[in-house]
Amino acid sequence: MKPTLSSSNPSEGDISLFDLDGVLIRTDTMAALISRRLRQRPLQLLAVLPLFLAALLTPSENHARARINRCLVSVALRGLNRDTYDQLARKVATALASGPAVVQQAVKECRHASDVGGTAVVTASEEVIARTYLDAIGLADVPLIASRLEFTGRTPRLKPHNVGAAKLSAIRAAGFSLEQATFYTDSASDLPTARQARLTVIVNAGRRSTTLLTAGARQVISVTWR
Repeated sequence: MKPTLSSSNPSEGDISLFDLDGVLIRTDTMAALISRRLRQRPLQLLAVLPLFLAALLTPSENHARARINRCLVSVALRGLNRDTYDQLARKVATALASGPAVVQQAVKECRHASDVGGTAVVTASEEVIARTYLDAIGLADVPLIASRLEFTGRTPRLKPHNVGAAKLSAIRAAGFSLEQATFYTDSASDLPTARQARLTVIVNAGRRSTTLLTAGARQVISVTWR
């Protein structure tokens, strides 16, 4: 049985919330999945390339970045149904979990946090790839708050998409008190959550994200984990 949010007792004791991409893994899980998909369907690269370039040029904390990423996911995954997507997501996640992208120190910290208090992984990534990855690295008991794909017609859409303020709302809806929480992130897109968390741990972040998170969060520390 998969862990439920209620099983983590989020309102009791210490609370730890971990971003996924950039914290528990060095890469972007959805980007890895899209890359695998485009290798299978190279002609779709022509449709995705302008969106990819736009995303690169847009700061992570900009609201437009999330809209671009949602559109990129829909275009890249067009033609997949639920079953074929799930198969692809699990294959990509399993490969990532067995490779060098795993941030072992972050995984160890997450396991320890889960042993002593309410803990969850909160991510903008999609839940099947995120859940499969967490299970494979030994975090099967840690609850997950993730984005989901809605399949209507031939075009999957991220709905909800847990990024920015939407991630903060999802954390609140799950019953976590951010005023008691330690929040682990690498991205300035998480500023809405960092502003509310008791402590923000900046993990392996770039200079821009570190500067913005340090300026915006209530209390911060910065770590480099391998």
